[in-house]
Amino acid sequence: MKKNKKSKPKKPKSQQQAAQSAHQTQHLSQDRPTLVKRISEHPLMLLAGMIATFAFLLGLGYDALRQPDISADPVVDPSRPFAFPFSVKNESWIFNMRDTELFCGIDEVRFRGGWSVAGLTVTDATRATIEPRELGIFICSINSQGDLASPFNLVRGHILLSAGYRTLWMFPRKSTDTDFTWFTGGSPPHWVKGKIAK
Repeated sequence: MKKNKKSKPKKPKSQQQAAQSAHQTQHLSQDRPTLVKRISEHPLMLLAGMIATFAFLLGLGYDALRQPDISADPVVDPSRPFAFPFSVKNESWIFNMRDTELFCGIDEVRFRGGWSVAGLTVTDATRATIEPRELGIFICSINSQGDLASPFNLVRGHILLSAGYRTLWMFPRKSTDTDFTWFTGGSPPHWVKGKIAK
């Protein structure tokens, strides 16, 4: 007499479908090439990736090396031409300017009565960190006493301003000089950027 073999219990249909789906997914993932493999098999993709990386690093370096913009306050008391601040703008979109200071080079300033100063550089004692696209305020700290305080006493002035600062881990940097001229023809007289043509 033949014994009936016990048949194994069948898995529920949902479990069978899940197992089959997992098997297919594993099979597809094994067959699917990785990103690195696909790039290595397509030289144009590799070249495009290298160009994009180079462009990104170049842009980053350019932004880190941007020089600040120095400007004069348009509202100046003519009797105190060195009392009002100059602005240093961080032109970078990403990086801070650390330990920023202003160097004020006196090319020539001449006052009524024949008194003059030339070939002198003074530094604002203030040091500041300037955030990206923000301004730092500094004084060209020539002593505003005595003759310097007399109304409209400055009859001629040419100064060279530059900023010393650090960006990232770099050594201290100094921006190129920016010319400012005392414009006596203004109402009132004030500092203007650049040299006045003669």
